[in-house]
Amino acid sequence: LAQTAINSVLKGIEVAEDEMQAFYKENPDHFTEAESAHAKHILVDTEEECRSILAKIEGEEMTFIEAAKAYSVCPTGEGGGDLGEFGYGEMEEDFEEAAFAAEVGKIEGPVKTSFGYHLIKVDRKVEDSKASFEEVKEKIKKNLLLKKQNEWYVKIRKDLWEKHVKR
Repeated sequence: LAQTAINSVLKGIEVAEDEMQAFYKENPDHFTEAESAHAKHILVDTEEECRSILAKIEGEEMTFIEAAKAYSVCPTGEGGGDLGEFGYGEMEEDFEEAAFAAEVGKIEGPVKTSFGYHLIKVDRKVEDSKASFEEVKEKIKKNLLLKKQNEWYVKIRKDLWEKHVKR
């Protein structure tokens, strides 16, 4: 019964197109995706060792993943060197510069960092992007509607509390 009453009070609440557009314009960070990369790496102690591993991969003696499992001193080596997705500011600067400059699918390195020497293979890159208003319109509408309904519910509850309970 309470839910039916709540639903009848809230059903008249709507979100106008101009409210959605205003939210979109005022909150650009909600709809942008920063540049990112998905990469694997092999970390070793010396440049010579790094070059030797690169030669084995390029000579097709082993795959990048096999080499990472066999030679990498980083714990990610067990998973084939997979670092997952990362953006700017998440990795050491020299590593980051090499990864974002790398061509997808090509091996970069040796790249020296404070951890040692890396071979880096970028699997995927995502460029800076911003969703269009049309792409996010329904999501904005849903969020604004929930916010308005919640505000209205809180107001009604407070008014009823003060009128009938708090005397």
